[in-house]
Amino acid sequence: SVELRAEPLTRLHDVSLTTRLDPTHTDVTLAVSAEVVGPLDGLVDGWTVRTEVRRGDETLADEGVGVTPAEGLLGAGTVAGGADLLAAPHQEIEILAPDLWTAETPALHEVDVRLIDAAGEVVDHRHWRLGFREVEIVGQRLLVNGQPVLLTGVNRHDLDPDTGQVMSDERIREDLVLMKRANINALRTAHYPDDERLYALADELGLYVMDEADMESHAVRNTLPASDDKWQNAVVDRAERMVLRDRNVTCVIIWSLGNEAGYGTTHKAMAAAIRAIDPTRPIHYEQDHHARTADMWSAMYATPSQLEEIASGRGYPLKQLAVAEQRWWGWRVAPESVADKPLVLCEYAHCWGNSLGNFHKYIELFREYPNCLGGFIWDFADQGIHHEL
Repeated sequence: SVELRAEPLTRLHDVSLTTRLDPTHTDVTLAVSAEVVGPLDGLVDGWTVRTEVRRGDETLADEGVGVTPAEGLLGAGTVAGGADLLAAPHQEIEILAPDLWTAETPALHEVDVRLIDAAGEVVDHRHWRLGFREVEIVGQRLLVNGQPVLLTGVNRHDLDPDTGQVMSDERIREDLVLMKRANINALRTAHYPDDERLYALADELGLYVMDEADMESHAVRNTLPASDDKWQNAVVDRAERMVLRDRNVTCVIIWSLGNEAGYGTTHKAMAAAIRAIDPTRPIHYEQDHHARTADMWSAMYATPSQLEEIASGRGYPLKQLAVAEQRWWGWRVAPESVADKPLVLCEYAHCWGNSLGNFHKYIELFREYPNCLGGFIWDFADQGIHHEL
């Protein structure tokens, strides 16, 4: 989508919301970091950034922090429209015993961040529906609010059989409601960040999301863009734009560097850029076959026996047919590569237009081995267009 926005000269340019739980996973700290931008001669003395948190009609917090330019910050950088960075206020708000968000209990709270001038007038305003949750990897398990999660997920493309890649509100909701009815609790945005409407619905309905950068090179993956410096700025930009847009989205619990685009220095740069913006979520990338950069080891289409070899710590030589390249390619998964990380199948059970058996074997392995995070079936729905014969 494309927007034309009218904003005040002095405004909230960027706001980051992060949530941390206390050791008992009861109380929450909401960290709010804002950037106030405007003309260098703009006066912000006596201005505040105020954050209000509500649960229904109940106000859980309403706190402000002064807009005070930090030493050396004034004019340190410019943003679109020629405005300068004036201040970067930060506040940490304690919220006692709020309802926590999970895929099973998708509790959302209303969060309003306002820029208020010295006369008490609201100059700018941002609003989110935010869930309080914390994501972390402990040992070889992915935890949400301190509890291990098993991802029974699917890959999803934007496709409507009548309108192609133009998705209506009704079709997006239909996709996600069907997922919930089928006990699917996660989706991977294969292979690009999705429309913002999807994330809002995933927050509301309760689905864990692996948010994937738009980066794929398939047939030339061994050379481009893996370690080609000419591509580094472009692919890092794609990662940064995804994270900056979606970091305040509750359902996103994993960032993914892309799909089938080799592995090299550009991917390391992508991961570093993501962690600099948002260190609160783990990073996935299947082509990082030895999990040197990613926080989890990932595979496509490992058979149940291969998955068990890897999960049990014995390692296994994976071999796959790359259809686009018309050749076999493979590698050996060394036990030490995955000894301290969760395992996930970012794609498995691929069968367009046909039924497929043996799902139970995968699920049994996911449940038997605590280091198995689960997986994402390829894919949620065939990419087909209605055609009248």
